[in-house]
Amino acid sequence: MVFTDLGALAELERSLIGERLKAGIRNARAKGKRLRPPRKVADPGEIHRLRFEGISWRVIGKALGVNPATALHTARKHRLEIPRKRATLSD
Repeated sequence: MVFTDLGALAELERSLIGERLKAGIRNARAKGKRLRPPRKVADPGEIHRLRFEGISWRVIGKALGVNPATALHTARKHRLEIPRKRATLSD
């Protein structure tokens, strides 16, 4: 009997938490708050300059504080002419 009562209380608490969460989200949306982290923006000119110097996408992403895929996507979105990494004799 005790376990049944504890289970019922846990279920009630779980539903109350869900209701509070939904009410909080509705309240935030009503106030116009954004519910996601801010977007990271990469400077296309800086991407072009770094890539033209032969720097890898990974290093470019790290330098700009974004994911390397974000840097590449930004470059393609702005239709930058992106040179391939220069081959050396050791490659």
